[in-house]
Amino acid sequence: MLPKFVLPFILAILALNSFQSMAEVGVWTAISSPNNDDFLVWAANFAVSEQNKKVNTSLKFECILSAQVKQIDEGYPPALNFMTDAMYELVILAHNCSGIEKQYKADLIVDPGPIDPKDGTSLDSFIELDAELS
Repeated sequence: MLPKFVLPFILAILALNSFQSMAEVGVWTAISSPNNDDFLVWAANFAVSEQNKKVNTSLKFECILSAQVKQIDEGYPPALNFMTDAMYELVILAHNCSGIEKQYKADLIVDPGPIDPKDGTSLDSFIELDAELS
């Protein structure tokens, strides 16, 4: 018989990674309504915040324009695909301190190891996609 804490721990990991497990390993999968997903909104804000620290800017997150996810194959057997890292590509709208809006693409890697996926999230890249929109 398993100790009492093992089953809730396994269920928590499965629940936290249920969205991620819907993506095929190595294949980008579009995410519909990304602004309704609390984790994705947090991740977009995290990306902007990390970029602000990196290049000493003051961008403000507006919204997610599009999002997609793919699992990164780390050699786990198919039954353990929920344990693979995921890469999220977010196209976001942000404005600077002058109110000029621009689109940016943020690539984030999420390690499902921590209980809270926010603890395992890192910004891989953040690039400007276009000229000013206003």
